[in-house]
Amino acid sequence: MFAVHRFARGVIAVARISLLVSATVGRAFAESPGSPDDPLALGIDRARVVRAVLARSPRLKAQADRVRAMRSMSTAEGRLPDPEVMFQIWQVPFERPASFSSAQMIMGGITQSFPAPGSLSARAEAKDHAASAEEAMLADKAREVVRDAEHAYVDLAEATARHHAHVDHRGVVDKIVRAVEARQAAGGTLDDVTQAQLELARLDADIATEAAAMDRGKTHLNALLARPLDAPLGPVEATEPTTVAMTPDFLVAIAQGARPDLRAADARVAAENAALESARREATLPAFSVGAYYFAPTTLMPFNGYGVSASMTLPWVWGGGARKRESEEALTHAAVNDEREARLEISVDVGTAAASAHAAAERLRVLRSRALPAARRALDVAFAGYQSGGGGLLGVLRARQAVVDIEMELVMARALLDHALADLDWAVGTPLPRTALQDGTEARNEHP
Repeated sequence: MFAVHRFARGVIAVARISLLVSATVGRAFAESPGSPDDPLALGIDRARVVRAVLARSPRLKAQADRVRAMRSMSTAEGRLPDPEVMFQIWQVPFERPASFSSAQMIMGGITQSFPAPGSLSARAEAKDHAASAEEAMLADKAREVVRDAEHAYVDLAEATARHHAHVDHRGVVDKIVRAVEARQAAGGTLDDVTQAQLELARLDADIATEAAAMDRGKTHLNALLARPLDAPLGPVEATEPTTVAMTPDFLVAIAQGARPDLRAADARVAAENAALESARREATLPAFSVGAYYFAPTTLMPFNGYGVSASMTLPWVWGGGARKRESEEALTHAAVNDEREARLEISVDVGTAAASAHAAAERLRVLRSRALPAARRALDVAFAGYQSGGGGLLGVLRARQAVVDIEMELVMARALLDHALADLDWAVGTPLPRTALQDGTEARNEHP
């Protein structure tokens, strides 16, 4: 268990450092989209997209401004009320309204109020904890921004992979068309030629469809990156699939220390406790006010004089302070229950995301290690039989379609896995270390 908490503290530190770094990364992405210095136009991968969206997000900048506002407010709450300077002149004769020397009294002074002892520090502590909650919510919003960007990146990567797969298969169909035409020249049927050409036309339609899907994916990603919708994005980096090799219990333990919404809930509990302490003091202890005054010489009082005053409130008379204390007690109980609910949600979020990631990884393993090699062997056999005159074109086309279907399932399975991993990072509250997906994949066979 000690190792779990030590690892959790480590990932929390990494997450906080990454957020601080993201505030300065914005300079690296401030160049005009499409300029030679624009790194996103050169190529994109998951890490680069995440850094860019953290640096560019208006939502995070707005939340950072709220954090600064709350910190300033916490400092202000701990200060004494502003002193009051006063000036009074009494009973100036109407006959001589500008003759101040004829006034009965001329007085100037300063007063200072002192809230109930200990209430100021409690108020400041409450605001400080509230600012900590806003800080945690900044990290929570960053978590949501990253998840949205990762999902958009996965959608674009999926469309790109589907497009590349169809382009690769166009070369396969070209070879089939040439084989059919050669066989037709040697006495084959014209029907085989038309069937092969129809297959090629369908494939061209699929390529056009996936190209449009890539354009939609780039538009969505540019919107999340706060860039012009038509800003150029470089090619998606092709990577091998990865997974997270951690047990759900271990992931939940990490999430208990890393989830920013839980830190925000804890900070709100502390803030309400401090506000309750302030309300208790204001309900039981009086506030004070003192003043010092100077009296200028007048006709009635022809000498310099001074005066002092002191007063205090009576918080026990009307009971308003007691009602405020009861209100704060209810708010404190509500904050405690919110914190308990946040802990319960962690187990649900992490367990669901971990199960989805595991299922997606297992499906991808089976498709890569067994289904795809089998489909490619079937295509090799069907095409070899057709070339030797021992088989028909329909068998070749069916075998090729089976390969295409499996490859499309592979692309979708990879996308499901990447989506699940993005949700798992979100559920745990910090980026998790990933390992290569080991599935014993056979070497790729050459297409005919």
